[in-house]
Amino acid sequence: MTDWQRVKSYEDIEYFKAEGMAKIVINRPHKRNAFRPKTVMELYEAFSNAREDQRIGVVLLMGAGPHTDGKYAFCAGAISRCGAKAAISTRRVRRD
Repeated sequence: MTDWQRVKSYEDIEYFKAEGMAKIVINRPHKRNAFRPKTVMELYEAFSNAREDQRIGVVLLMGAGPHTDGKYAFCAGAISRCGAKAAISTRRVRRD
């Protein structure tokens, strides 16, 4: 069994590492893991951290669940009222 260690506490995601792997979980099951601008920034930070860690060879991306109705969803996409803001905020992030 893998001993996952939490890397950092976030509001919208969970981020763990173990044995050369990183696991990022979108943790908004009450919204079917739909992302908002905050989610996008947290995902960017976690993926950047995993990319910079020479020990990481694979990243697992998952969605938390189930929803309050008992059904699971990986990710419902962007919250429509926030979609434009998320797209704008990701363009402002400097990439290597």
